[in-house]
Amino acid sequence: MINHLMDNEFDICHTKKLRMERGEGHAFGLVHRRLMHNSIVPIVPIALNTYPPPNQPRPKQCYNLGRSIRDAVENWESDARVRILGSGGLSHFTIDEELDRGMLRSVKEHDADALSSIPLEKLNASNSEIRNWITIASGAEYLNLL
Repeated sequence: MINHLMDNEFDICHTKKLRMERGEGHAFGLVHRRLMHNSIVPIVPIALNTYPPPNQPRPKQCYNLGRSIRDAVENWESDARVRILGSGGLSHFTIDEELDRGMLRSVKEHDADALSSIPLEKLNASNSEIRNWITIASGAEYLNLL
């Protein structure tokens, strides 16, 4: 995954372990506890900087990242079963129904232009997690999962 993403011009970093006092954070912990029921399953966690400025990925970068992750999975020489999963909310704390409905419509309709061009001012504070939705939507779309 690392080589594939770097070959596709993504700036990434990696670690082999987490600091015990911090753990994996709620984005991954929620998935492990609620969806995987604390099962031990090999995963490749990919964390996007959705929140702290100034280097949050732009919507188009998120969309392209999802496509690149999909490409890496499809080109992996293994018969392993692979799933792409994301976590995070749509708008919360301050609800933006127009943004949420537009996002869901864009995912349903596979609207790459709309997903790639959400205005940055709409992706502040809690709405920033929409970047995860964009990434997963583009990866899942091309895997024919949507």
